[in-house]
Amino acid sequence: MTVEQRISKLERTNSRSTVAFLALLVTAVLGLSSSPRPPSDIVRAQGFQLVDSSGAVRAELRMGSQGPHLFLLDEQERKRIDLYHDDDASGLYIYDHGGDTRVGLAYFAHGGGGLAVHGPEGRGASVLYMQGTGPGRVSFYDSTGVELTRLSVAE
Repeated sequence: MTVEQRISKLERTNSRSTVAFLALLVTAVLGLSSSPRPPSDIVRAQGFQLVDSSGAVRAELRMGSQGPHLFLLDEQERKRIDLYHDDDASGLYIYDHGGDTRVGLAYFAHGGGGLAVHGPEGRGASVLYMQGTGPGRVSFYDSTGVELTRLSVAE
């Protein structure tokens, strides 16, 4: 980690700590000055972050451009799992340390969906795909993306 990255991380941690302290202070003051209220049944926000003991973001739930996204992050705050839903698709993607998709599971608005298991660096894949009411297929691809074998279910 470079000096600039460390300074940036410390600044983020200090900023989060300051905001958390101010929020706690305001909550305490409001709690002392008003009558007790029951907890709210609904919490509304555009995003939530879970941080580890060092302040690194390890999970984030937020609204994307079209719908909600849940990200699980590794210790370097790299996306490792992405679960999302929007108008076009719903999906679950699992990434390796290099950021490549290793497992993808998706359902698309056009009615198709499938499961793909990719090799290292996204090279090669086994894909199960279904579209609408038609027959499904299982395909195997080599490391250059050439389909080696396709197994289809006859109707």
